[in-house]
Amino acid sequence: MFYRLRPGSDTVEAIRSPLFHSLQGMAPSPDGRRVYVADYSHGFLSIDLATRVVTRVLDAPGSTSLGCDGIVWDRGAIIAVQNGVTPARIIRLVLDTSGRRFTRVDVLDQNFFIADEPTIGTIAGREFVYVANSQWAKHDGKGNPLDGKRLTRPTLLAVPLPP
Repeated sequence: MFYRLRPGSDTVEAIRSPLFHSLQGMAPSPDGRRVYVADYSHGFLSIDLATRVVTRVLDAPGSTSLGCDGIVWDRGAIIAVQNGVTPARIIRLVLDTSGRRFTRVDVLDQNFFIADEPTIGTIAGREFVYVANSQWAKHDGKGNPLDGKRLTRPTLLAVPLPP
């Protein structure tokens, strides 16, 4: 389920869709008409905020948008942490003018030795700064470290964004 709180309202709206399986990050379009949502097992979805219609954003040829986590909007594209592929990576998914399909996917960073389990990030200046080693898989469901898993210091990495 996707929840929305309109400006000036005190009532939360629920938007439901059979396409929602494992919602992760979200990125609103600059015009505020739609929000893009990364669904870990379905790829990217677009929610039209006026009609509440949810549609799948089509992948660029030869690419996949499955396994994305933290996402941000960046000038006609979405920057995403794609940790559901091996090796994990930071990608830039360029949208067409309709906002309904990706035309290209660029790998911005792929540093397995440091970023073994990247997660959420944000834009600071003209860089995407992200958590490189979330260590999610090194803990059990209760947050306890798993035997034999070596924990490392949290690391932030910064990746320059294309002009």
